[in-house]
Amino acid sequence: MATLLVAAGSATSGATVDYPDNTASTPIERHGNVWLKRDDLYARGGIRGGKVRSCWHLTKGATGLTTASVRISPQQQIVSRIARVRGIPCRIHTAIGAMTPEMADAEKQGAELVRHKPGYTSVLTHRAIKDAADRGWLYVPFGMEFERAVECTRKQVIPKQIPPKAKRLLIAVGSGMSAAGVLWGLDDHKIDLSVVGVRVGSNPIPRLDKYAPPNWRDRMTLIETEANSYDKHVDMEIDGVRLDPHYEGKAGKYLQPGDLFWLIGIRHEEH
Repeated sequence: MATLLVAAGSATSGATVDYPDNTASTPIERHGNVWLKRDDLYARGGIRGGKVRSCWHLTKGATGLTTASVRISPQQQIVSRIARVRGIPCRIHTAIGAMTPEMADAEKQGAELVRHKPGYTSVLTHRAIKDAADRGWLYVPFGMEFERAVECTRKQVIPKQIPPKAKRLLIAVGSGMSAAGVLWGLDDHKIDLSVVGVRVGSNPIPRLDKYAPPNWRDRMTLIETEANSYDKHVDMEIDGVRLDPHYEGKAGKYLQPGDLFWLIGIRHEEH
């Protein structure tokens, strides 16, 4: 693999400033011999990323929010912080186990943690959906799995932003929802850019089959990595831009000169 070079001191600040317009485009920045799509700069309620945008869009008019979240997922941070900003209650269905920083942050925002054993995702999801129905609240899907989430990301593919010399687009693939939106956006504008997805969690193929373009297998190479277990983390920065340790941190090792690295988001961390 060719040497990856980054230019010191060129990073945009990671300050968490709320975007005034939910459709505003996030920038693409040049860092040495790579580019970064900074969707991690979209912010609401002190947390950043494209999934935050999707959650903000989905929850308009809700009287309360429930969701399912594994103990180390930023899902609970996103939903609890959006609920706080909107001034509505929130319940997070998660597994019994030691308190994680993500769980503690959700509680700090005012969310109620509802613990379950067994803590299988299917169990958490079922309980959260029923809880929302019983209370007349909105259920925020696990992994932001809903069509409008794809549309929100799709609109962030802006032809005039795409560097003409970019050789590939690299993206971390967790649920697959962000990758689906990127692939649709590229197809919308007939941008013939090779896409490399790095699997960083559970199997995304069922969601890609459902939400991505029908030809997604021809458009994206999906890399299976030894770090695809979600509970593993990799600390990495590019020119002062911290990558999410459970998502982009794992994908970063596959970054090559000339790549456009799509940064989906980053969890809130106490410093």
